[in-house]
Amino acid sequence: MAKELTIHIGMGKTGTTALQNFFWANRRPLSKLGILYPKTGIMSDAHHLLSPHIPKFLLGQWDFQTPDQWAPKLSQCKEDKILISSELIAWATPEAISAFCTEVKKHFDIRILVYLRRQDDIIMATYNQQVKAGAQKRDLHHILDNLIVRFNYLDKIQPWADALGADKILVRAYEKTQFHNGDIRSDLLYHAYGVEPGRTFSYNHADANPRLSNSTMEYKRLINVLEDNREQTVLFNAPLAEYAKKFPRPQRDILSPNDRIKILDHATVVNESIAINYMGRPSGILFDAPLPNPDDPWDSNPLPHSEGVAISKFLQQKYPKLFQRLQSFIQRERDSIKPFHKQTANQLGRFTDELS
Repeated sequence: MAKELTIHIGMGKTGTTALQNFFWANRRPLSKLGILYPKTGIMSDAHHLLSPHIPKFLLGQWDFQTPDQWAPKLSQCKEDKILISSELIAWATPEAISAFCTEVKKHFDIRILVYLRRQDDIIMATYNQQVKAGAQKRDLHHILDNLIVRFNYLDKIQPWADALGADKILVRAYEKTQFHNGDIRSDLLYHAYGVEPGRTFSYNHADANPRLSNSTMEYKRLINVLEDNREQTVLFNAPLAEYAKKFPRPQRDILSPNDRIKILDHATVVNESIAINYMGRPSGILFDAPLPNPDDPWDSNPLPHSEGVAISKFLQQKYPKLFQRLQSFIQRERDSIKPFHKQTANQLGRFTDELS
């Protein structure tokens, strides 16, 4: 009888890093329950090297493995159940999924596990992460329509169902109110394995992947515009996160209530289909959180001038070398022939000029 292989396909911004850290830290108690979280293909506590999806920027950088390289050996483990996790897998094409499943099914009984976050929330969280990584220079509204299409969850689930059968897909909602015991780690263990985690498991309650505040995110986005080298821009993440923690401000959503309603209206049919066909919910309700109120107040300016000056002053006083680097970016791009760069340099320059 084939061993059970559960593939947690992410996605990003659905507690995936916290889950992976938890699994890796608890390999021993999991093994005692007959569940292996393998070392095979591991990269930063996740099985990215086993993913059927290989991002272009990682080609030749990481040593990815094909199923015929890892599945036969992994199937010989002593445990009856194996769990692998990588958010890269969520972005595999239907063709890659079909080929992957055809090969892996020779060795395992496959189940797919995915957590789905409400589309307006995941779009805002994804944008924040892209800005942190230095990958995003544009305002969210300029890319919103593309992100709405990107998070059509049926497009992600259906190819796996076609390859394995709908009964092999375990869908969970990424909402604390729906988590078993209010915790995503407990939720996965309970719903995937029927396990009630006890004291034998080690929990780290630190935020594994904190987001920037709205104002520091916008400040970082402006830096991204001025400097193409992501390794240079990510140096600002920790200081900006430190500022946000030291000087907390009332937070608002980076999307207006009307924008969020637009996103959710677009997702209604998809979400109802998933709730009914994959979660056994005749109501068609996938998420419990109340819908945005279009009458709620909303400020469209994420970075008021006074806040931009305050962030600049913090960098100048606490991280002078980094501040000097920022000034060099600004000075260079103030003379740019690219209007977008020049405009951004002048905007950041208005913050830093007040400190001279």
